Amino acid sequence: MQTRKFPRTSYGDVEVDLCTDCRVFWFDKGESTQLSASAVIVLFREIHGLSAADRRPMSSVPGCPRCGTHLVLAHDIVKSGRLTYYRCPNDHGRLTPFYQFLREKRFVRDLGAGELAELRARIRQVSCSNCGAPIDLERSSCCEYCQSPVAILDQDAVEKALREWGTQATAEAAGPDPAKLADAMVLAEKYKTAAQPVVRWNEAMWRVENGTDLVEACIDLTSVAIAELFGGV
Repeated sequence: MQTRKFPRTSYGDVEVDLCTDCRVFWFDKGESTQLSASAVIVLFREIHGLSAADRRPMSSVPGCPRCGTHLVLAHDIVKSGRLTYYRCPNDHGRLTPFYQFLREKRFVRDLGAGELAELRARIRQVSCSNCGAPIDLERSSCCEYCQSPVAILDQDAVEKALREWGTQATAEAAGPDPAKLADAMVLAEKYKTAAQPVVRWNEAMWRVENGTDLVEACIDLTSVAIAELFGGV
């Protein structure tokens, strides 16, 4: 794991351990909620920049980096919905997959019934965005290994989350340039044509058919808006 420093909500920095190969964060107790809005945006940008080809499976029984004790799978409910992570029984912190971090920070939502039906009509199998395992859509809408539901990162969810985090970030010393944030929001409005959502969905489906998980495919499709937004971070 690499140790990186990110701005804290109040003052100082938060030291976060992350592994880009396994796609996980280690947060000491309370660190995830202490991240500033600008830090959340920077981490979202970095997740967006990762290559799917470099991902490797996480250990099936991960250990706490502080005490070595086997971590326990935990289920939680946050504002954005259900969340899973691996916690230390000795309360040292938690191991959070990148996908679950995106759920926690409201960048990702579960697919609706209509979207699931359309997905099943076009594709028989998708990769789990959380652990990478295959999901047979004819049998289930959840991963049989980690129980994560099929989810999507769509333009509306991204815009809403970035507006919320961006509003907070502009009030922080380390936040993005307000002018660039405004430009990004104007750019986002250009995507809201009648045809664009269909184009994005069809392109995402093509990427999924070629082995990319649905959340990662949709992250790739936000590259232009993301580049505009993060130009000043």
